[in-house]
Amino acid sequence: MSGSELIRTKLAPPLAGGSVVDRADLLGELSQGLACLLTVLVAPAGFGKTTLLAAWHAALSRQGTACGWVTLDRDDDLYLFGAYILEALAGACDGVGRRAQALIRNDPLAPAKNVVSVLINEIAEAGRPIVLILDDLDQLESAPAHEALFRLLRHGPDNFDVVVSGRSAPPLPLSHFQSRNQLLCPDADKLRFDRSDTGRFLHEVAGLKLDAARVQALWQATEGWIAGLQLASIALRNGADAAGIGAGPGAATREIAQYLTENVLAPLPGRLVDFLLRLSVLDRVSPALGAAVSGFDDAAALLDELERRNLFLAPLDAARSWYRFHALFADY
Repeated sequence: MSGSELIRTKLAPPLAGGSVVDRADLLGELSQGLACLLTVLVAPAGFGKTTLLAAWHAALSRQGTACGWVTLDRDDDLYLFGAYILEALAGACDGVGRRAQALIRNDPLAPAKNVVSVLINEIAEAGRPIVLILDDLDQLESAPAHEALFRLLRHGPDNFDVVVSGRSAPPLPLSHFQSRNQLLCPDADKLRFDRSDTGRFLHEVAGLKLDAARVQALWQATEGWIAGLQLASIALRNGADAAGIGAGPGAATREIAQYLTENVLAPLPGRLVDFLLRLSVLDRVSPALGAAVSGFDDAAALLDELERRNLFLAPLDAARSWYRFHALFADY
């Protein structure tokens, strides 16, 4: 596949719509991850993963660091996955990956491991740091593509760093990298806006003039969920009352419900949605209580699945005996 046949917008971070809140602390933590081979950023929908990585991509580019970007989706098979990675690296770092591309053109049936081996050697010979950002890796369902990525990482040279993001942990043996001190997993809770971030967002980005009490109420209601604050700000600009939204999502129901329906519930299996609906009457839930209320004997496994998918479910103890849903998600 030639570069002209690829979707070019998958090879660059999305443009930010207007100003954004500076997350210098998080950008600094990502930069520390350059000492590791693999950085994994996992968080629920709407927590600003892509926005953060796009800002970091821009910062790295300004510093002269070669940084490739690929946005993945469910249609990507091994061949497409490889084509996008090779094109991203070639565009970011003076043609790194072109020999691997030539190998595929000359022998379309070349084993993936051979192509990966050629790419690894090209990266090592580049003589400069190279970063590859794979956004929405959880969308990639191809097992052969997962295997190729693991091979690329397992034998990756010292000048190569890969950053992956998604709503759930990537299908990679992360313990392999953790045991070798090659893994960084930033705390997803750090993506939440704190009270100061919330005030800056509402005043500087959303252009709203709210007193400290209303900012506090919105921060507590959204629990720092960035998409929730964005949707609440839309409702406020449309004439909703900040105090009403702070007391609950009712005044922003249309915006929040549409976002959650389209971006969170729509991709889920029907049985999991049914389980969520049955649990929504509970302030907190344990596996046993979940089974009793829902009638699902496998409630413990379903709770594990909800947590794995980052569906706004937070464990309340290390043993995961009890959980609670994000307040806005539960109300929705």
